[in-house]
Amino acid sequence: MEQKSNTGMIAMIIGIVAIVLSIFGDTFAGNNGVLALILVFVALAGGIVAIVMGVKARKDPNANQGMGTAGLVTGIIATVFAGISVVCVACAICAAASIASGVAGLANDSSALDQLSSALNDLSSALN
Repeated sequence: MEQKSNTGMIAMIIGIVAIVLSIFGDTFAGNNGVLALILVFVALAGGIVAIVMGVKARKDPNANQGMGTAGLVTGIIATVFAGISVVCVACAICAAASIASGVAGLANDSSALDQLSSALNDLSSALN
């Protein structure tokens, strides 16, 4: 009896793990945006590996064809989700950096603080 190759099963497992990381990578990272970005890139790489292994398993006559197809499908799903997540996490990091830069610039600019204070005073007097 000939031994079946486990390439399809490994591809499917990598694809499932990559899907979970791509969806919940930012949750696992907590408030650390850089760690979230790293986890999402790991998910992207895992999705690509799952696709390659799934295709290899489907072409291998000694591999389980169903598992190869499952690995291919989970790899494609993981790659799509991870690609979307990479864009979302990168945008969140850029937005946070931009807001922090704006707040720091506002704190260093006393004329802007004076204008903000006078605008708040005008609003307060208009409401009264």
